Amino acid sequence: MAVEALATVADLDWRALDDDSCLGLFDALETIDRLFHSARFSLLAELDDRDLTDRRAGHNVANHAGWRHRSDPRRVRRDLRTASRLRRLPRLSEPPWV
Repeated sequence: MAVEALATVADLDWRALDDDSCLGLFDALETIDRLFHSARFSLLAELDDRDLTDRRAGHNVANHAGWRHRSDPRRVRRDLRTASRLRRLPRLSEPPWV
């Protein structure tokens, strides 16, 4: 459901939007970006803590993301290190809307 909604937004004719719609959509996308990265980092740390991709696919999280999603494993490793650090710092790991 969320993926389809974002696909619809990505396919908008930006030139057809009025100024207020452009500004409002920009604000909404920035909020979505923060929420997405908060969720992504939390999930990366959880996948790693559970050894889930190792057990299910025989790859560590970074290599699994590269194999399955064509993500750059170096970027995923860097993000995973950050996610693991954030888990150890509870105040920083709280979502920004709390």
